[in-house]
Amino acid sequence: FRGIYAVTNFTCRPRSFICADCANNCEVNELYIQDELTSRWGSKCGKWENLNLTSAQYTFAQEAPLKIMAR
Repeated sequence: FRGIYAVTNFTCRPRSFICADCANNCEVNELYIQDELTSRWGSKCGKWENLNLTSAQYTFAQEAPLKIMAR
């Protein structure tokens, strides 16, 4: 548990981008907690499983609007 103070000052920021490096054209979603990348999903080829990779390093990664799923 991080403590009450940490929870009240908690920041969570989602981000999404399209990777056009292969034919899959994956929409990769990222979750940043306290400005640190903590989770990434949506990579069909497995390229983006490594959290040390950043989309800024690649010209084929294009920022995409985050899709919110509604039920």
